[in-house]
Amino acid sequence: KEGKLVQKQEERKKVMTSIPENLDEYKKKRDDTTDILRKTLREERFKNKRCYGEDVLESMDGAPVNASSPSGERSSVEKSEASLPPMQLSDLPSIIISLHKSATPEQAYPHLFNLRRLLSTKGITPIQQVLDTGILPKLLDLLKQKDKPRVQFEAAWCITNIATGNEEQIQAVINKGGIEILRDVLRSPDLPCREQTIWAFANIAGENYLLRNKILDAEVLHYISEITKTTTEYSLLKSCVWCLANLCRGKPPPSISLVKPSYSAIAHIIVNQKDERLLTDACWTLYYLSDGGGERINIIFSTGAVPAVISLMLHKEVKVALPCLRVIGNITTGTDEHTQAIIDLETIDILKQLIASPMQALRKESCWVLSNIAAGTIPQIKTLMASGAIEAIVSIIVKDIFEIKREALYILLNIVSKGGIEEIRRLIEMHAVEALCELLTTPEVKALSVILQTLMFFLSYGSKMGFDYNVTTKIIEDHGYITNLENLQLHDNQAIYQLVTEALEKYFDVVEVEESLQAIDGIGDKNATGLSIFEQ
Repeated sequence: KEGKLVQKQEERKKVMTSIPENLDEYKKKRDDTTDILRKTLREERFKNKRCYGEDVLESMDGAPVNASSPSGERSSVEKSEASLPPMQLSDLPSIIISLHKSATPEQAYPHLFNLRRLLSTKGITPIQQVLDTGILPKLLDLLKQKDKPRVQFEAAWCITNIATGNEEQIQAVINKGGIEILRDVLRSPDLPCREQTIWAFANIAGENYLLRNKILDAEVLHYISEITKTTTEYSLLKSCVWCLANLCRGKPPPSISLVKPSYSAIAHIIVNQKDERLLTDACWTLYYLSDGGGERINIIFSTGAVPAVISLMLHKEVKVALPCLRVIGNITTGTDEHTQAIIDLETIDILKQLIASPMQALRKESCWVLSNIAAGTIPQIKTLMASGAIEAIVSIIVKDIFEIKREALYILLNIVSKGGIEEIRRLIEMHAVEALCELLTTPEVKALSVILQTLMFFLSYGSKMGFDYNVTTKIIEDHGYITNLENLQLHDNQAIYQLVTEALEKYFDVVEVEESLQAIDGIGDKNATGLSIFEQ
């Protein structure tokens, strides 16, 4: 082992540098590419595109909703559809011929009705076949019939289901002026027509960010935001929030100038609604809106919704609490003033409760928020230390699943890198060094790098604790963790090798490490009792 270690040392010394991690980036945004849980929950709730058909659909949180009528109540005509024979693809030619022959909207209505039924038939949805007939201009013309709401509604329903297709099929609607025509329907006094149109916009926006931006450029979001703030119709409100979600989400995020009206609309839902479906959808939308820096965060504060979001972190439903944690996490990636505003709302006390939650997702997100608070000012760190939350964090590092341990590690790193000697002394008394050293055998490079960086800060302060020896060095040696550090000199990752080599060369007698361990072997048993080194 010694020969192999020397060989690796000689090979690598030529390229040794200082600690490779950029410790200026203390506050971190959520890494969506690795956050599988949040992504899965979001995808289950926010169906990007939904076919507005005759069958019962699922709402955004998986509960069944009646899709045959935007108001939630089936009309007498819709009730009669249950007794009608099912539509077949073979019916399409005769429907199209009849529509083309119709001289008035009234004449077109029954054939439009059948086309909508065909487009809504489960397992068929012949979007391309319908487009190939060249009927799209006729549908859009019927969509303009402001004084014929039932015709307009059926046309909007057809366009909605066509918009569940692929990008090329949706682009065909846009190329014929579909966005502008649909936007005009938003002014209709007929509630079902407005809701159906909003559903169509949600489907278009759900395809990709390019189509989303075309809707935003047409200032559609302004109309939908106003409807959201003024309507009392639950079904319409639900469709509005879903549409706003699709208009505000996606990478790259939309320009803040295009989505600014949605902030107050979503805040209105969060502050005034109790329905968990609406709250869940609204809170996820606010999470999308909070991602992007100081100006977005300032707008969120200006809506007055932040206290409500913080309160909702304790909501009984995790699907409501989780996006709220995300919003607060994004806010704490902002300035120290943003973070202080969150602290002043007694958020740390709520986070302290959540890190003890039986729900893994809530524990993980709470650790993320706490890590951003720990990256704040010295007074903010002292407030965090005084809250009693950090004892629980050390316990998480010892006992929780690795995914959550990884998040908790950043809290300690931020405290030791931005705090002072008193904070580090307190962490040592909590046995944080031992908790970190127990994870030195982890195979994950990123977590291992955070552990080693944190230990380097502990080691640098270890000689400043009022003793004639380095407290951190003694803990590591007394508990036998020096072996774990030595073994990491054989690690394949260059950054890990550099970190551990720097620690061993600066704070330990690398050459005589085996002799040192033998010399203090008896002391090791005594100091491994679990007592703080300050209590011995």
